[in-house]
Amino acid sequence: MKNTGIDLGLGIDAIQKDKFSWRVNANFSYFQNEITDLVSPFASGFASWVEEGQELGSFRGYRVEGIFQTQEEINALNAAAVEKYGAGATYQVALTRAGDIKFKDLNGDGRITADDQEIIGSAQPDFFGGVTNEFKILDFDFSFFFQGQFGNEIYNNNRAFAEGMNSVFGQLATVRERWTPSNPSTTMPRAVFGDPNNNRRTSDRWLEDGSFVRLRNVTLGYTLPKSVTERIKMSGLRVYVAGQNLLTFTNYSGFDPEVSTFAEGSGAVANTAPGTDFLTFPVARTITFGINANF
Repeated sequence: MKNTGIDLGLGIDAIQKDKFSWRVNANFSYFQNEITDLVSPFASGFASWVEEGQELGSFRGYRVEGIFQTQEEINALNAAAVEKYGAGATYQVALTRAGDIKFKDLNGDGRITADDQEIIGSAQPDFFGGVTNEFKILDFDFSFFFQGQFGNEIYNNNRAFAEGMNSVFGQLATVRERWTPSNPSTTMPRAVFGDPNNNRRTSDRWLEDGSFVRLRNVTLGYTLPKSVTERIKMSGLRVYVAGQNLLTFTNYSGFDPEVSTFAEGSGAVANTAPGTDFLTFPVARTITFGINANF
């Protein structure tokens, strides 16, 4: 495996006065990952794929081309498959109907098979970084740290169940916009028990942008003047309130973009299937009050 990239760090004392100071620390990282030597490719987790020449954390599956709006469209593709392969051949499956997902024929052979899967995304971010600002005003101190990553994808397997419409599992409100003859949706397929077209198969339907910016830490403190602490026989006293993970800016539809179902404790899968979200508990948002006392 080969990792190449750039790490940059910058610290600036923007203002340094007796009663006011402001310091900025920033870091930026860009890297590329490539598997350089592997005996044979293999699947990992729900949608991850490990293959020589690809990034560790790649996702593999089908490409969604759209939703079939009419049976005539399906019949035409099936007829072309029969002409090429003989009686009984179909473009997808015999029970494909209007409202089912049309998957992309990547190899152009006129039918959808396992050969029509490809690398559809990666859990590896293009770049990530953070910025810390520290202020001191008289006896008050204030700091906050924003962290973010960009360009990675998340395989949201929660939606494969909660928008699958093929079993007894509860569904998200988004399925109200599913395809029906009177509501020809182009984004949500029909509801059909058993899912004969396998609309919920591994595909880019479940991939989402995992980019985010998060307010990781924020702290406000007050240090009592020495004239006060000396009277109470103390060398220093500081009270503070701190918050972690208070704000997150992201387009990801799940609870938390900073996820990995196959984390520590999942064995080898933890290392080969990052970026999958399935019943993953989000990071906690916490607020802490504290006192630093020195005698």
